[in-house]
Order: sequence, then C-alpha cells, then structure tokens
Amino acid sequence: MIFAFALAIVAQAVPPPMPQSTADCSRPVYASDLLVCADPVLGAIDRDLRTRVLSRPAPVGRWIEDPESWFRRSRLCAMKAEHRICLIQAYRERIALMTFDPKVGTPKRCGRMSIVKAPDDARGLLGDDGALLALGRRVSPEWTPFVSVAAAGGRIIFRDAAGRVLARCPTEDAW
Repeated sequence: MIFAFALAIVAQAVPPPMPQSTADCSRPVYASDLLVCADPVLGAIDRDLRTRVLSRPAPVGRWIEDPESWFRRSRLCAMKAEHRICLIQAYRERIALMTFDPKVGTPKRCGRMSIVKAPDDARGLLGDDGALLALGRRVSPEWTPFVSVAAAGGRIIFRDAAGRVLARCPTEDAW
C-alpha cells in the first residue's frame, strides 16, 4: 500500500514533456533529441525546420499531420535500427511539407483533385481550389510518411497512415 502511494506521488512529480515541433537541445527529453543535438547534420536539419516553423504556419488539413503529432512520431525513430536515417527521412518529410508550393510544377488532373510533382520525390495532392490536401512520400524501411505515395499499374496511389486509399491518379511519369 505504501509502495503504491509512493509510486503515485512519483508519477505526479514528473510532468509530461512540453509540446515540441523541433528538438530542444537545452533540455533534451527524447533519445532522438539527444542524437539530433549531438549530430551536426541532424542539428542543421532541425535548425532549418525550426526557422521554417517560425517563419510561416504549417499547412493544415485532414491529411496533413499537425506539428506536435509529427514530432512525437518522429521521436519513435529511436526504436529503429537505423535511428539516424529514420530521423533524416522524417525531417525531409516535414521540410518538404513546409516548403511545398503548389504553383511550382505542372498539375495533372485526378478527378476533382490534381497532383503535382514536388521536390525531393514527393507528390502533392491538391483540391479543386488548388489548396494542398496531402503531401505524399514513398515508404522506406526506416520511415513511414503520414501520407504515402506509390506508383502501381500506371497510377499514383496516395494512402493515409492507416493504409486507406485517399486517391488513385493516372500518371505517365516513371518515377
């Protein structure tokens, strides 16, 4: 009984980490933050993302992961054998989202939507008003993007994190 009471007090004494969208090198909480803060390349990528986050708000939408959820999910890279590679790919996904410009590239129709080739091998899925609905990237052994995109049978297929098909769009490009 005393042990349970003491455990309850200790559990209350340690607050959960503050919400983050980039690493906090002054008080790293996660193993991934320790790696980011110690690795010059990851540190530079994290600083680049922080600059972008501070300069403009992240896009929002049903198929766009909010910054805090992305951050928490990216910290799970610590459980991967290729922790560093996983983090690099996670940051690439987020930076691609933050830098995506739907006016760059030639959109191709996909029903009431359109797709556009984005930098870093991503594909943007745009609504009929031209607004970004999702930014898909390929799945890798190290990182699964929030929205994945794959080419199959002359189509580009966008899937959400649960694997549900968001769109199947015809494509002529071979990737």
